[in-house]
Amino acid sequence: GDGSGATLHWHGPAINNLYVGTKQWRITPPKYRGFTGMPARDAQEYLDEAEKDVVLGCVQHAGDMMYIPENWGHSTLTHAFTIGAAVILPQAYHQPRDVAFLFVHINKTGGTSIINRFRRSCPSDYLSEDWGNDHRTFHTTAQSFINHYGRTVWDNAYTFTVVRHPLARQVSNFFFLASRCHENPLVCSERLIPNIRPKEMLQRSEEEKIELFHDWIWALYQKYPPGSKEHYFFGSKTQGNQENASFNATQTSWLVDENDKIVVKDIIQLEHLDENMDRLTENIPCLKGDNESEESRHREAQEKKESVEFSHTNVTPKYPDWKLFAKNERTRRIIEEVYKVDFDNFGYTMPE
Repeated sequence: GDGSGATLHWHGPAINNLYVGTKQWRITPPKYRGFTGMPARDAQEYLDEAEKDVVLGCVQHAGDMMYIPENWGHSTLTHAFTIGAAVILPQAYHQPRDVAFLFVHINKTGGTSIINRFRRSCPSDYLSEDWGNDHRTFHTTAQSFINHYGRTVWDNAYTFTVVRHPLARQVSNFFFLASRCHENPLVCSERLIPNIRPKEMLQRSEEEKIELFHDWIWALYQKYPPGSKEHYFFGSKTQGNQENASFNATQTSWLVDENDKIVVKDIIQLEHLDENMDRLTENIPCLKGDNESEESRHREAQEKKESVEFSHTNVTPKYPDWKLFAKNERTRRIIEEVYKVDFDNFGYTMPE
């Protein structure tokens, strides 16, 4: 009847058909999903008062079909007499049954070279997908993988990541972004990178480059301090991961589930990646080269690489040794504060 409906809730992906009448929808991304016991009309009034970029709204008419993705919050309110039908899709319809491995590719940790090897050696096992709100497997957190594929798929797969010393990652990030500001000024504007053309940056002395970095860290800290809504900009772009309440600048935030528990099975330090290749090839056999094409084998033989060795691509322009950036006390304190959880979880310390 008029004014009835479903209060705010969420579940797996669902299809909703409406045959008679009209139905008013309010929809929230997974980050803002929830359950409430208040009546549907009260829930919608509450949602209407929320931030405009948090709640989506539309009206469903007779003959319309609504698809609600997995884990998206939603509430409905009917107008006059309505007849409809809904079904929650079984896992087999929207999630792969078997996933061999999932790689949480944290930005600026050497992951691009790993993915290139997957594409070459494991094309049938490596998942490469894009999905709603800018998500893609190339830079996706553990929680976003779980939201998309389901917890069972995540738990059954071999999951791993590569982490890096927090200061080394931050330094690499700065010079990588700075080298591309002329191509993507919006990204550099969001990340507060000075718009210096690559040739000009190359002409700067080491001391000038180091000073630019220190100025950048201070500007980031002032605009995106720990606990702020867009704190993730201190460490990376969003890639859609901002839907997860736990996502922030830290590498740890890429690896946790909705309970802030680290759920990635294998965490490898970039600094010791070559020493741990046996661990990867044991869990991802296709990396041994069994599935490589003759062309790939020939190319690797020509390069005199071992069958499991990685070469770095996505190269950051040359910059001073990252340890030199630890000499500035203000930068040192900020990095230790912002990335404290990474230092604790991954066993890193600041250089003396």
